[in-house]
Amino acid sequence: MTHLTVEHRISPAAGASAPAAARRWLDEHLAHFGLPKRIGEDARLVLSELVTNAIRHGRPEIDVTLSMRPDRLRIAVRDGGEGLPVLNAAATDALRAGGRGLMIVAATTVDWGVLADGAGKTVWAEIAVG
Repeated sequence: MTHLTVEHRISPAAGASAPAAARRWLDEHLAHFGLPKRIGEDARLVLSELVTNAIRHGRPEIDVTLSMRPDRLRIAVRDGGEGLPVLNAAATDALRAGGRGLMIVAATTVDWGVLADGAGKTVWAEIAVG
C-alpha cells in the first residue's frame, strides 16, 4: 500500500455536529483504503475524540488530516489553540462526566502525541493496520 494523505477543514460554526461530520468524511475515505472493519471503528472513535477536544478546548480553524502508510493509519487534528492536552488521571473516576477522551485515544492507538508550533497545535494518533 502506498502513502496516501487526505485533508479536511471543519467549520468553526459546526460546533457539536463537527464530530459527526468528521466521521462521515472519514468513512468516505476509509472505503478507498480497504481496511478491516475493526480499523475503521477504531479510527472513527479516535477521530471523534480528537475533534471533540479541538472544538471544546481549541480555537478555529480546525483541520483534519488522514494519512495511510503501509503499517499505520495516522489521524491528525490541528487547531489554533495554545493549550496542550493532558492525560487526565482523574478520568478513571466513574462518577466524573467527561475527561476520558485522551485515555480512549491512548488505549485505541499504538502511538499518539502533540506538536505545538506557536500558532496552535496538532494532536495526532496512529492505528496499526498490519
